[in-house]
Amino acid sequence: MSRDNFDPGETAHKWWKELQDDSGARARLRRASTPVEALAEKCTIGLAKRLGASPAKSAQLARIGALAAVLAHVRDGDASTPMARQLGPDSKGENAAMSVLRFQRLMAAENPQDLMRQMRNAVKLLKDKANIEDLAHAIFYWNDRTRIRWTYDYWGASIATPETTKKQIQETTS
Repeated sequence: MSRDNFDPGETAHKWWKELQDDSGARARLRRASTPVEALAEKCTIGLAKRLGASPAKSAQLARIGALAAVLAHVRDGDASTPMARQLGPDSKGENAAMSVLRFQRLMAAENPQDLMRQMRNAVKLLKDKANIEDLAHAIFYWNDRTRIRWTYDYWGASIATPETTKKQIQETTS
């Protein structure tokens, strides 16, 4: 797979669809308490291979383990809205699925273990529904640019800007 055409969101979404047929692996991933524990699942190693990770990239592998553990909690994919926007308040600044304090904790996640825990909470708050591709991009590329994009999405500030393309999301998160 050429790096020019590499899309971790699309790859993770295909993997998630396949995971739906393996209830045992889904259950074990839901119970995983660490990203490394999630990596012990054969299906997670398959995701890592598809995403081009190797043992030499341990930080990336830990994020992939976190991603697999979070995606195991997603029951329904919803690509209509960026995930952070789904978590944020409505146009009146009320009724957020995720409180500002919880969102700040999510934005402060520095390591794959904490990111996994915070993203699992986010999926729960959305009643096990998530924008799988957006979630995968965020976990795979978790950095300051991703946090900034999510903050804008959470507050609905990106609504005033033109539609963001997958390529723009990837450029801002890599």
